[in-house]
Amino acid sequence: MSKNDDTAVIRTDTERIEFLEKLNQAGTYTGKCILRMSNTGRGWRLHEHSEGGFSTVREAIDAYMDEHEYKDLISIDEELPNEPCANTKQG
Repeated sequence: MSKNDDTAVIRTDTERIEFLEKLNQAGTYTGKCILRMSNTGRGWRLHEHSEGGFSTVREAIDAYMDEHEYKDLISIDEELPNEPCANTKQG
């Protein structure tokens, strides 16, 4: 489907998250995911992780939002941390 396609499917945010949840549930790598800033400064990452992580995409997003004060990130005037959130579940 191209950006110029007038028949493009309109998806909801719920459908998008559910799609990511299905990818995570497939457990291609570990089935545990995290949301974090890149260690090399190239943006944020939502991905499966080998050490710890969360069973659901929603948990990973919520944990990052809780730890990094979502309301303060809306206007990004400060550098975001590169490490995953401290409350990342292990195992």
